[in-house]
Amino acid sequence: YVQHVTQLGRPSIAHASSAGKAMLAFWRGGLPEGPLEAYTPNTITDPRVLAREIAAVRAQGWAEACEEREPGLNAIAAPVFDAAGELEAVVALQGPVGRFDRATMTAALPLLLERARAISAGLGFAGG
Repeated sequence: YVQHVTQLGRPSIAHASSAGKAMLAFWRGGLPEGPLEAYTPNTITDPRVLAREIAAVRAQGWAEACEEREPGLNAIAAPVFDAAGELEAVVALQGPVGRFDRATMTAALPLLLERARAISAGLGFAGG
């Protein structure tokens, strides 16, 4: 049983979520400092591994998290940019592993990326 995890007042965890990884990859700030907390056995806790993951997210243009924040929950996310090319928002999809497995995530990715690009264009972003 996977419960909806977005709750008012519950902090998002940048190193353990697809939306957080997209934010880390495309904003002008740095990576989290200090020890990285493990929320599941899949959570990235090594800062060097996180740095490689964020570089890969930046290169491919989207992020994923497979049971990293919560057991049984997978997610993908893409950045939304404003007219100046700055990160404005992140669009993410998440679901239980049984319904949002790797194949489903892969199938959903083109639409997620298209919607993120459309929102960015609506905000005046002219980049690719």
